Amino acid sequence: MFQKRITPVAAFLKHHERHLATASFFAGFLWDQLTLSRIDLWIDNLILSSYLAIATAAIIVFHALDTARFKNAFLQRYAGAIPLAMQFAFGGLFSGFFFFYSRSGSLLTSWPFLLVLGGILVGNEFLRSRYHRLAFQVSVWYFAIFSYALYALPILFDRIDDTMFFASGLTSLAIAGCMLAVFRIIAHARLVENRTMIIASVIGIFSAINILYIANILPPIPLSLKTLLVAHDVDRERDGYHVRYERIDGIVLAGADFTRTFHRFGDEPIYVYSAIFAPTNIRTDILHRWMYFDQRRDSWIATDTMHFPIIGGRDGGYRGYSFKRNVVPGLWRVEVINGRGQVLGRVTFTVVTVHEPATLKSAYYE
Repeated sequence: MFQKRITPVAAFLKHHERHLATASFFAGFLWDQLTLSRIDLWIDNLILSSYLAIATAAIIVFHALDTARFKNAFLQRYAGAIPLAMQFAFGGLFSGFFFFYSRSGSLLTSWPFLLVLGGILVGNEFLRSRYHRLAFQVSVWYFAIFSYALYALPILFDRIDDTMFFASGLTSLAIAGCMLAVFRIIAHARLVENRTMIIASVIGIFSAINILYIANILPPIPLSLKTLLVAHDVDRERDGYHVRYERIDGIVLAGADFTRTFHRFGDEPIYVYSAIFAPTNIRTDILHRWMYFDQRRDSWIATDTMHFPIIGGRDGGYRGYSFKRNVVPGLWRVEVINGRGQVLGRVTFTVVTVHEPATLKSAYYE
């Protein structure tokens, strides 16, 4: 593609392109796992915004070098490294997005969006040849811009609502317009050749994300569920919550050591305790939606909805609980949702009446 003198470095890059691309992909993924922790930390956002900057610059330089108007001997000499930089940046971006988005929403409701993120993350390794195509590059880049704006703007303005979502979409379109304006200058002929596909892909991505949001399938980022369990008793103390619950026997997964069978003795109430992380200074409402499975109708029936406000900033999440009395035996579910109905998580359990108290474990959550 590039008209340049073959140097030892260029020859090395060409000969080892496949291995270098794989190493570049895993380097970006590993770096995210070692460095990312909280979605509202400046260092985490600096890392992701740096990936965006690298990807943007790589796309521009990649196509600028192919025009007679923009020639640079140094860049042409190492042009073979540009797709690797682009793949490293996209690999880091989408592994970071998957890290944060997968922690934000319930897998049962958010799986379509997470599937797309996972598909791009894995496909980043197997679609190396397409990184030479402008339409493909811009499509992946725009999806990354929109995905980043979805939580960057709420953090920046300390708001989580419909206004912030639509502002994120408009911001992503404005940035995409600026990108196309740059290509009108540096590679006009190539832009004209790919314009229809680029516009169609941007409109398609924009529309799909809006549909997912309206359908409450999009994860409610930047909120994330830290703890969710069913308990026999929750006492609020000065610096935390004392929770008593039934512990599951045998090997357990971290954060999921409570049994899904609630042994109810007498008329004791059932508690659901949750801790939800929100970025600093963000205030929003969280709801616990209690549901009972009606076997005759073969469907879930909502019985109660209890809400409480949360304030962001705590690493362990803002804590709260709800409880219900007069619970009949059977299959129950409690969903943790935000004000517009996006599901952060859910817990399903079976209520069984017993004639003696269950053996309980005590835990303290600060």
